[in-house]
Amino acid sequence: MRGLAVLSCVIGVLVAAPRANAQAHGVELQCNLSIRPYFADPYTGEHVRATPQDYELRTVGDRSHVDAQSDGWTVRSASMRIEYEIVERATGRAVLRDTAELACGRTLPHGTPEGVIELVPGRVFFGATITHGPDDAASCGGDGGPQQWYVVQLASPARLSLRLVSEFDATIYVREGAIDGPEVACRDRAARLETFDMHLPAGTYFVAVDGTHAFGRYRLVAFEDPVDPRAIESAPHGELHARDAIESELVPAASRYHGSCGGTQAPEHLYALRVDHAARFSFRLASRFDSALYLLAENGDELGCRSTVGLPGGWRQSRVALDLAPGVYWVVVDGESAVGGAGTYRLVSQELPAPE
Repeated sequence: MRGLAVLSCVIGVLVAAPRANAQAHGVELQCNLSIRPYFADPYTGEHVRATPQDYELRTVGDRSHVDAQSDGWTVRSASMRIEYEIVERATGRAVLRDTAELACGRTLPHGTPEGVIELVPGRVFFGATITHGPDDAASCGGDGGPQQWYVVQLASPARLSLRLVSEFDATIYVREGAIDGPEVACRDRAARLETFDMHLPAGTYFVAVDGTHAFGRYRLVAFEDPVDPRAIESAPHGELHARDAIESELVPAASRYHGSCGGTQAPEHLYALRVDHAARFSFRLASRFDSALYLLAENGDELGCRSTVGLPGGWRQSRVALDLAPGVYWVVVDGESAVGGAGTYRLVSQELPAPE
């Protein structure tokens, strides 16, 4: 015998205003759990329903449990768990004892702070930061302004795009794993429109709508698209030789490195360079985007950095030339900044002739 459990939830909001200057509200959640026992024929697999005339369903002790999560007046999700047994009326024998646990709605990650709203891709969120706090801030802004937090869960690697339109100078930033987790990106271009577009690994990400000494109303929408496999390649991207020319493309992705001349929160490609004798090397970068080119020693120390910016669609040129001792080095092609730091490029390395 088996039991088929079905859960249905009905959510109602009760609002009362006993006085003109006061309001009280409560949320009522009703969950109905139906158990439909049946026999399964071991040969044919056919299901034969056990009728109430022959069998009785009894709960075992006080084992039912209902749980709900809500944001203010909005109940996001509910779950119900009950332990029961099916008893044959003719003999009083329990022929099945089981536990049913079902849920409806969407559940936020465990430990999510109160007030965080689930960010569902494709849905438009209207809000205001006027009454939210305490104050938080990120690398590009957010000081002195309240913020509203959202959370998005990516079951697999995906391209996450955010569009924020506000009536104030808003800041949007993303952190990984927790509200106080590592910063993935921050956007504040002193405009009423902020955008975020990045390929991200599977995981939980927290998004803040904030403002630097500013607050007000906003509209936020998120889009989730399939990930570009190039965005989740592991470093290094490849190996660079003494005389080499590489053509490739940077796509929006999380930043792992940056140089003194640029690269903060911009995607990058890392190339390994092995030098077997002392020589002078030249590295030239031509890119269709604002870019940074820098050289790192094996231990990560920066040896040289050049960045360049230009008009949309045009080529940018940068060059780094250094005397190198035998060893391993890292040549990094990076975006100059988080804004527009991705596109096609050509990297050329050359060992220069020794001076006579």
